[in-house]
Amino acid sequence: MSNTQIGIFLRRGSPRGSRAHGRGSAGRPRRSGYPGVTNTSASPVPNKDVDQRGRSAYQYYSNCTSQSGTCTITFPAVPAGQRLIVEHVSAIVETPTATMLNVVQLRGDGIYQFLPYVGVTSNYSNQYSYIINDGVLASYDAGQAPAIDAFATSGAAFTTLATISGYMISYP
Repeated sequence: MSNTQIGIFLRRGSPRGSRAHGRGSAGRPRRSGYPGVTNTSASPVPNKDVDQRGRSAYQYYSNCTSQSGTCTITFPAVPAGQRLIVEHVSAIVETPTATMLNVVQLRGDGIYQFLPYVGVTSNYSNQYSYIINDGVLASYDAGQAPAIDAFATSGAAFTTLATISGYMISYP
């Protein structure tokens, strides 16, 4: 179809009684704007994007010390009317030996995400550090609480420090 044919179709192809030619029904001139909306550009209809990621940013830090081989950090439960989207986990696990850490996971409401870690020699106290710095995608509804678990092979004491970050979404 050529450009000329398209132009003819658009001009002639409009249904009868449409406002394509600047006239409404019964030959009245077409009104500008939307029916029933009286706001002008000087006083626009107020709106806001409450689900925009940056509007409700979330970041929470916590830590724990284990004496039994398991260290669990439970973050605050999501408030009513909200959903938490976790996009990043950053953590460090300090252990007395280099071969001690087994698993680090983000969990909540029956969902488990196993987090990769890298072992490095610590700069102080003859400790070994395991670094977690991972992008994730996890959602938690109202009343649910995200948690991070670190499991070690021995019963020696170790420490975990963790931060989760993301954003909150409001819903009715």
